[in-house]
Amino acid sequence: MKAENLTRKIIAAHLVAGEMIPGTEIAIRIDHTLLEVSDRQRQHLLAGGTLNFVKGQVQK
Repeated sequence: MKAENLTRKIIAAHLVAGEMIPGTEIAIRIDHTLLEVSDRQRQHLLAGGTLNFVKGQVQK
């Protein structure tokens, strides 16, 4: 059996639906995001606003 690399371990830990077979569609749970935002967007976020970049929600 081939040892799992870090990427496969992270995907396996966050897998919600599907199987880890190359070329197949999966669904994963996202618990961290990294966004690059402008100063205006940052001010909007600090004021309690939201940005809609992706479909879905991030668990806190």
